[in-house]
Amino acid sequence: MKHLLALMALCVAFAAGAQVEPVGDLNDDGLVGVEDLMTLLSAFGNNYNELNAHPDCVPIEYYGYTYEVIQIGSHCWFAENLRTEIDRNGNPIPYIDDLTDWAAMEVFDAAQTIYEFNDSLLAIHGRLYTWNAAMQACPTGWELGWDTTPWFLLETEAGMPVTSIAGLWGRGMNSECGTNLLDESVDGNNTLGFNALLSGDVFYAPYDSTAYFYGLNERTAFWTSTSAWNNFCQFSHELYMGGGLGRELLHPQFFDGVYRKGYPAKSGISVRCSKYLGG
Repeated sequence: MKHLLALMALCVAFAAGAQVEPVGDLNDDGLVGVEDLMTLLSAFGNNYNELNAHPDCVPIEYYGYTYEVIQIGSHCWFAENLRTEIDRNGNPIPYIDDLTDWAAMEVFDAAQTIYEFNDSLLAIHGRLYTWNAAMQACPTGWELGWDTTPWFLLETEAGMPVTSIAGLWGRGMNSECGTNLLDESVDGNNTLGFNALLSGDVFYAPYDSTAYFYGLNERTAFWTSTSAWNNFCQFSHELYMGGGLGRELLHPQFFDGVYRKGYPAKSGISVRCSKYLGG
C-alpha cells in the first residue's frame, strides 16, 4: 500500500512539474523525473510479486539439499536441475560411471550419472537420469510433468506462439521462447527465472547400442512423463520402445525456440520437478 501511495504522489508531482523538494524525488536531485518514476515502478513491481507469491511455492529441502523454486503461472517449478541420488520412495538410483555399462543397461533400468563423470559439474548442472529413474525422482507432492501440462503452459508463458505449441521438433522459431528459458550466463533472457543451463546429456543410440556425452554448453534437454511411443508412432518400435517425450533448448545462436521430441528411455537427460498450485 505504501508503494501505491508513493506512486500516486509521484505521478501527481510529475504531472505538476514539481521542482523543489517533491515527495517523489527518489534520487535527491531536487527534481521529479523519469528516473524517479522508473525507480519506484521497479520497487513496486518487485514488492507486488513478493506479495502475490503462492505460499506453497517455497524452496524445498530434499535429501539434504535445498532447491530454489520459481512460480510460473499456475505451477511451481524447480529453478535448478535435480541432483538427487535417491528416489521419492527412498530407493538409491544407481550411479553409472562407464558409458559401456550405460549402453548395456536394460531398457527399463533406472540410472543416473554426472556429465563426463566430472563431480565439479554437479553443483552447476545436476545429474542426468534415464527416463524410468526420472519418473520416480521428484519429491512427494511434486511431479515429472506431462508433455502438455505443465510444459505447454510453461512454453506459453515464455512466449511460444499458440499456433506452434502442439507441433513436433523445433517450435517457436523467432519467438525467443527458448531463449527466454535460458539463463543469462548462457546468453539467454531468463525472463521467467527458469534458469536453464546448457547441461548436455547422455546420448543413447539404439541402432548400434552406444552411449556418449554430448552437448555441454551447446544444448540441454528435460524429461516429461509422457511416453514418446504413443506420440511418435512414425518412428521404429525399437527406437522409442519405453522412451519419453522431452524438451530441448539450444544456445540462442543455433535456435531460439523449443524442441519437442522423443528420447530413448536409456538417454540420460536433466529433470525439472513441478507442482500445480491451483487457481
